[in-house]
Amino acid sequence: MSGQTIKDQVIEFIRKNQNLQDIEITGDNQLVRDLGITSFDLVEMCCQLEEDFGIVVNEEMMMSIVTIDDLVKCLEESH
Repeated sequence: MSGQTIKDQVIEFIRKNQNLQDIEITGDNQLVRDLGITSFDLVEMCCQLEEDFGIVVNEEMMMSIVTIDDLVKCLEESH
């Protein structure tokens, strides 16, 4: 994933993780409403992204994630 922005990496991860290859995904997409990601899926994704990026996302930040951009911001602030 080198050379990609965190946002590109997150979108690619979500496409693969949620099998959303045929859907246009942007930073404005809401994870639950637009992409059908459950809260359980979101927690699992955050855990995997923490491992992939070598970071820890605190629970308060995780609870504030609504959009792709929110998730990206959370990952960037956790670096």
